Amino acid sequence: VEGVISIVFNIDGYKVSTSELGENP
Repeated sequence: VEGVISIVFNIDGYKVSTSELGENP
């Protein structure tokens, strides 16, 4: 479970980072 949560958190963080940078593929 910890691994899954970590992956989801990483994906969410990546989406937030791309949104902040203005990169929305």
